[in-house]
Amino acid sequence: MPFSARVGSKQLQPARVALIGRWRRAQHEAGQQLGWSRKLEDNAKFGIVASANAIESMRLLRADVRAVTEVLHSLRRDQMGDGSWPFKATVTTVGVVDSTASVVIAMASYRDLVENDDDLTRMLGHA
Repeated sequence: MPFSARVGSKQLQPARVALIGRWRRAQHEAGQQLGWSRKLEDNAKFGIVASANAIESMRLLRADVRAVTEVLHSLRRDQMGDGSWPFKATVTTVGVVDSTASVVIAMASYRDLVENDDDLTRMLGHA
């Protein structure tokens, strides 16, 4: 029996609220970038995959993200010349599939914002 059939939305609500609260508290500025680090307690770093996955997950949970447009612009700042994104923790000089895919999926989740922002539209067109 699938998990969703065993656990109703009423039972999941406290977990959803806790997750959203924890993720909102973990959002931070690292230099000139707004987003998340891979480690929720690390406020010194900005992670591309972490930030892209966080905003996409928050969207799926129907939770508002503080300054989501700024998070998208923070992701834009790390785009490489060839249109891809690196993995900042270990592979910093070349684009990698997981980072690039994570950002593109997050952008698709926020297409309503991307379509109304020329910089973000150019970024996605370059990916």
